[in-house]
Amino acid sequence: GKQVDGLVADGAVDVVASDTSDIFALAGGVGATTGQAGFGASVAWSEIDNSVHAGALAGARVASNAAGVAVRATSDSNVQAIAAAGGAADKVAVAGSFSAVQTTNETRAEIAGSDIDAAGAVVVQAADSAGIEALAGSVALSGQA
Repeated sequence: GKQVDGLVADGAVDVVASDTSDIFALAGGVGATTGQAGFGASVAWSEIDNSVHAGALAGARVASNAAGVAVRATSDSNVQAIAAAGGAADKVAVAGSFSAVQTTNETRAEIAGSDIDAAGAVVVQAADSAGIEALAGSVALSGQA
């Protein structure tokens, strides 16, 4: 085979970085009184800040004598956030809820400043997907307004 310093393979070479994040957030609150006023509140906050990086960088030497070379980075985030609140009182009842999701993912695949020698295809691929479900609901009950 070929003589190089670095990684030499007779089969395919795959450089892969991946992350799968699943978050479920649930917040609830209930307030009740037999007096004048009742108040209920809840907040659900979820945040994903992932960095996924795959690469052949800064002088790396990668060779596949009989197949291809692939550099792949994937990030798959799934978030479910639910906030529910209730308030009850004889005269005035107030309830509020808030649900928020923030994603700031960075997904990168690269070949930079490197020597790649492949008998097959050279593939550089990055993919990021995020599934987000946020739900907020409130109920307030009073005998009078």
